[in-house]
Amino acid sequence: MTPVAGAAIHPLLTSRIRATCFSVQSLEGRLAFSATLAIASRAVAGAALTVPLLQGVLWAYVAVGLLLVGGLALSARRLARLAPAGRETSPH
Repeated sequence: MTPVAGAAIHPLLTSRIRATCFSVQSLEGRLAFSATLAIASRAVAGAALTVPLLQGVLWAYVAVGLLLVGGLALSARRLARLAPAGRETSPH
């Protein structure tokens, strides 16, 4: 979690669930990364790990990352438009 996201979420959580929430979020991130590694390893299974093959895997990660960032940007724009006038979208 980034410091900005942590600062936004921190005041919304009670002390009893704060550590659990951040631990679960960390676990989700690690599991998602593990899943992408498993998918990438199946994609290149049985092939010799050459530089072009590894570059192809890297470019696939870049492409998926850019798609996810684009999706997040579109979601943020949609949420900003749906927020009532005069009200901030952040909890502060």
